[in-house]
Amino acid sequence: MAPLALAIFFLEVYFNVNYFRALAFATLIYYVAFHFKSLNNFGRYGDFSYGIYIFHFPLIQLLISFHLFEFINPWLCLTGIIFITLACGWFSWKYIEKPFLARKRTE
Repeated sequence: MAPLALAIFFLEVYFNVNYFRALAFATLIYYVAFHFKSLNNFGRYGDFSYGIYIFHFPLIQLLISFHLFEFINPWLCLTGIIFITLACGWFSWKYIEKPFLARKRTE
């Protein structure tokens, strides 16, 4: 199923049509999420999801307000914002969320 979805995705990108691109992309995400078992172990380092959710939008808007996507390669900006967001999510988990959750459990 994944090779067919990958072929459809690349053919639609190549021919610039949008009939099945969303379905092919969703199939590829499903395949990666459930067939690579090493990705399923991410939670052992902590729960960064809330920090990522909270920080991603303001950080992206900050880069947009400084017009960095216009002056720097957008792919480089995207890669940088991913790493910065992950670092903020980790920091938030380690120094804010986890201590408050531990405090809540002891009360």
